[in-house]
Amino acid sequence: MAASALSGLGQAISGSALSLVSNYVDPIGGVPLPNCPTDTTSLGHMSYPTVVFLNITMFFMCAVLVAVTIWKYNSVVVFNLNFRYPENNNTLWALFFGVVGLRAIIEAIRYSMDIVEDSSTLNMALFFTSLVLDGFGALALALTLGYQYHYRSGNTSPDSASGVFAGKNPSLGPSSYNDYAPVNNHHSDGQHPDYAPYAAAGPGDFSGQPSSGLMHQVSYLFRTYFLSWETLYFFLFVVFLVAAYLNVTFKNEPPYYWFFFGSCILLRMPALVLTYIITTSPHGLFATCRGGDSTVLYNSLGNGRGVGPTGRSAATSAAITDASFTPTTNAKILLVVGFLLTLFMTFPSSIWAELILPLSAPGGSPCIIFFASWLDILYSGAIVGVLCFFFFLRSEYLRNHEESVWRTISRIQDYMDFRRF
Repeated sequence: MAASALSGLGQAISGSALSLVSNYVDPIGGVPLPNCPTDTTSLGHMSYPTVVFLNITMFFMCAVLVAVTIWKYNSVVVFNLNFRYPENNNTLWALFFGVVGLRAIIEAIRYSMDIVEDSSTLNMALFFTSLVLDGFGALALALTLGYQYHYRSGNTSPDSASGVFAGKNPSLGPSSYNDYAPVNNHHSDGQHPDYAPYAAAGPGDFSGQPSSGLMHQVSYLFRTYFLSWETLYFFLFVVFLVAAYLNVTFKNEPPYYWFFFGSCILLRMPALVLTYIITTSPHGLFATCRGGDSTVLYNSLGNGRGVGPTGRSAATSAAITDASFTPTTNAKILLVVGFLLTLFMTFPSSIWAELILPLSAPGGSPCIIFFASWLDILYSGAIVGVLCFFFFLRSEYLRNHEESVWRTISRIQDYMDFRRF
């Protein structure tokens, strides 16, 4: 009896195998993901159970990563107070995890409701929301890696933020020297004489002379906000949205389909380039000598009077001089593995299905194992890749943690200026 039952199940599976590759084509030229396990009717469960399970797993994992990143790895605690520096600010990582998780839950809803082959308003709304989040996730990753390159990969001093409490999202352009000015409260002008020439200079002015004139300010704003790397990332995101709109409007005609296809690749290029730069160059591709940055940081962590290491403890000096301004080898491996595994996110999942299914199941079942297709396995790898990104940010946070603590203590001591009493 058991043998006959298994035989019946096998016939049901083989009989339905050829119908698994849907003839439905979505508005951007893709097809729904494979319906594995194969015979959903005889097994009595929802359609696309593996797809739904993987997307729900991604959603809950990303929700946990967002919470842990914000509450544990986004600031340093000194004297029961939270201080946030560029090297421990992981808000952009939290944004990336949040976007990926939100996109996953939308896909889970679409496939669990079995509406992926409908032209209903609900399905189209969920589909286009998922498409926009695909692109926004790539934008968030580019911004995150750009922040990593600028502040935690030796490109600039870790102190390159305007004050202890600075938390803004920086430009990838060069920082002005007045960013390094220590917190002082005992001079009438609020600046130490050693830093006065730099503090007097206007934004982006390295000459040490006060800047003036409307044209200088306009030039600075233009270079900061229109010639920045972030502007390029946003421009590529807009190109992606325009390409998707044209592809949908002209119903996947070849020129527009390939324009959309190319825009997906272009949107991932900044993350690819930044991953390469961060992992192959000790201080970033365009960084200056470490000595200059180390000297500025070394002085700014002192007593604020340019007296060198004599004003601080041996432990503080050791923490400064031994600080590494680049990710560790293990962290770089995590970054590369995470990027490679998340390449699945380069294209919307329906495009992957349209590309891979004819190759993985020519005339047969797309389910390479009973409950999963090649696409399910690739998406499982993307889940692991997102987890690798989290361990990368954790490694970077721990690498900079002690340095951040000593900088905070030194700044507080300098601000309070105990020697006046």
